Amino acid sequence: MHMIMSHKSIVKINTFGAELNSFNIDGNELIWQPNQAVWHKCAPILFPVIGRLKDQKFSFNGMEYQMGKHGFASTHTFEVEKQTRNSISMLCKSSHITKKYYPFDFLLRVIFSLNDKILNVNYEVENKSKGPMYFSIGSHPGISLPLINTTLDEYYIEFEEDETLCRNMIVNDLLVLQKKLYLNNEKIIKLSKDIFIEDALVFKNIKSRAIYVKNDKTDRKVKIDIKNAPDLGIWAKPGAEYVCIEPWFGYDDPTDVSGILEEKPGILTLEPDDTFKTGYSIELL
Repeated sequence: MHMIMSHKSIVKINTFGAELNSFNIDGNELIWQPNQAVWHKCAPILFPVIGRLKDQKFSFNGMEYQMGKHGFASTHTFEVEKQTRNSISMLCKSSHITKKYYPFDFLLRVIFSLNDKILNVNYEVENKSKGPMYFSIGSHPGISLPLINTTLDEYYIEFEEDETLCRNMIVNDLLVLQKKLYLNNEKIIKLSKDIFIEDALVFKNIKSRAIYVKNDKTDRKVKIDIKNAPDLGIWAKPGAEYVCIEPWFGYDDPTDVSGILEEKPGILTLEPDDTFKTGYSIELL
């Protein structure tokens, strides 16, 4: 476990998965703490796929590869590239092991930097292959919802801008577009113990760059800046004391997917020797 600090803020990051384990500001923990009976993660990195592949496989150049939900980054140990008092850079590189289920040479760099009450998490994906590389990348931070003198249904999600969005349902582990509007020129999604009974809320092409987790009763406000991510997942185990705000480049396979990696909806293409950059930030207001 590695630690970075700034003023009254302390961040802990595990080299296993380069996973954010804690963001504590003067005793106020912003990140869900793992509970085997509820959810054993904190903030996994999703790479090189997001969500589920149809039949847990894809094909590339006529070869078939198996891969589980959200890819493999969260199950690999990252190496520490460099560290200062308030920042740390970690690396995951392709190997003979990753080539068994992902046929590209790559470097994934994750940089955590702390500026008082703002934690920045930045990703750099480098294509070390001789041809185009196809991938998705996303974040999955669990924002803690303390139920001290309040209830779960007094928390809500607020978008920066009014949104008109259809929900993409997950049915039999694949994505199905629900034509009915979930938000109709609105900003607010109220949380409840039943909101995630049918799995995550998945939205494509959202306008807002900032998402807020709020509770008016306790005046708790957490801002998640999703930077340039076009898609968003919102999820928790039903009734749990956290909510995951997940900026994504990509999503689960739709039901009609071909299974060919370069034809996968939402997939990114990176040319040889190019670098893709994205990330997110968390701030206590």
